[in-house]
Amino acid sequence: MDEHRGHDTVSAAAGRTEKQKQLGETQRKSQQRIQETEKELQDLRQAVDSLKRSAQAAVEHRRLEDICKGELVKISQTVEEVDILEPRTREDFLQCG
Repeated sequence: MDEHRGHDTVSAAAGRTEKQKQLGETQRKSQQRIQETEKELQDLRQAVDSLKRSAQAAVEHRRLEDICKGELVKISQTVEEVDILEPRTREDFLQCG
């Protein structure tokens, strides 16, 4: 430090060095924040992808359930028809014989 008219002054070189040091620290902190934000963004994208896959799986699961329920209804109807027709067929068979 130099003294000029009763107050301390900083040489241009020393002032420049200090400003460069501050700038370097600011740049380092900014770069760190950018990297943290990019990591958070990547994590969010992965979470969104995972949710999309889960939602798609849920839709497919629901569709499969609906198909199975429909098939069970058809099977139940067929069983009822067989239960109704079988005694008649037996009676017809016995009457013919």
